[in-house]
Amino acid sequence: MPAATIFTSTIANDLQDTLEEIIVDRTDGLEARLDMPKFMDVRRTKSAFVDMLEVGGLGVAVSVGEGEEIPARGISEGALTRLWVRKFGLRTMATEEALADGKTDKVINAARRLKRAIWKAVDIDAAQVLNRATNTDFPGGDGQPLASAAHTLPGGGTYSNMVATPTAPSEAAYVLARAQADVQVDLDGVIDGVEIEGVAFPIGQRGAWEVLSFSDRSPQAGQYNAVNLINRDKIKLVPVRHWTASEVDYCWLTDHPDEKLCWYWRERPSSRTWVSEARDVMNYSVKARWARGWSGGRGILYNQG
Repeated sequence: MPAATIFTSTIANDLQDTLEEIIVDRTDGLEARLDMPKFMDVRRTKSAFVDMLEVGGLGVAVSVGEGEEIPARGISEGALTRLWVRKFGLRTMATEEALADGKTDKVINAARRLKRAIWKAVDIDAAQVLNRATNTDFPGGDGQPLASAAHTLPGGGTYSNMVATPTAPSEAAYVLARAQADVQVDLDGVIDGVEIEGVAFPIGQRGAWEVLSFSDRSPQAGQYNAVNLINRDKIKLVPVRHWTASEVDYCWLTDHPDEKLCWYWRERPSSRTWVSEARDVMNYSVKARWARGWSGGRGILYNQG
């Protein structure tokens, strides 16, 4: 019999008649508390993989003299990023005797515990994109990690989505990042700019960011009568519980419509229950399929402390 099977001997305390309170992991409201949708664009896919192709535009129109031929210019294909859909799942089992003789149904609470397991997997897997943001072992289609100063452009050249001057959480950090975002180039290499709409950070930084965000006036020493730009611009705070790579890194989230960090559902979480009749064992399972990642890097501006 598999070791994962629940027998009366493995949870003997639940057989006691005096047992009134059963204290278990929190299982309610987990989907609503997810960090993932707060820093990723949630989408759906009908395929086993998602291909995202960068295509550079025509650049800038040129001056043409009277009677002269209007010049032609082509578009350029850039990096192709493929995100593979992966399957996640888990199963637990309980014998008929364990279910019949005690309060095992309340102890295992299979539907809720499996639901907890899959939603926790979602948040942890999403956070891996941030944990590996500067890790060159996890490149995108252009051969660069998510956060890089050498992302390629379809027509040649590079751009950066790394903060040029790493700065601890502060209003000054926002001012510097906003200035850099204002001159971010698009796929054709021409300055287009993006707006900063949020900041994602390891949850250990939450106190520092809340002071910066909730103050009407600047928290900078000597500037207490000035307007707090982070508060004025309503920058969204996104603490990420499973971002563990560094307690000094964080990233600004931009409003670029196409290059956000993304999450693709292939199959949302679903559960099954069945009986293995030959062994009188009840089986409970949950599974889901998804892909996550990015294409391009203009969806973030990364501060590596």
